[in-house]
Amino acid sequence: MEFKAVLREEDDELMGFVRAHSETGPFEAYTFFKYPLQVFNTERQAENFLQTNGLRVLMERWCFFDETHQDWYTCQITEANTRQIKYTITDLGHPDLFTTHVLLAPHPGNFKLKEY
Repeated sequence: MEFKAVLREEDDELMGFVRAHSETGPFEAYTFFKYPLQVFNTERQAENFLQTNGLRVLMERWCFFDETHQDWYTCQITEANTRQIKYTITDLGHPDLFTTHVLLAPHPGNFKLKEY
């Protein structure tokens, strides 16, 4: 199924994407870099979620996979768009604590929402 862009009503800013699992649903909400967030019964529920939470979720704690250290570390997104994420390392266990990096082509294999 195709990704459908969800735009903020006031200014057409991209809030995320919705994609159906089948022709009749369920429907999943994604960040604008296509990280899966939550599944809903209807497309409208997923769209409403993104209108309310699409940008707010970017302020949550995230994790990136560090290829050098072969482990996941926490970070804070400082800037993001559909092609890349700029983030600051906030994990006390990482040797480059508080440094800022850019991740091109983020996906769930290298960038994910922190689980609690």
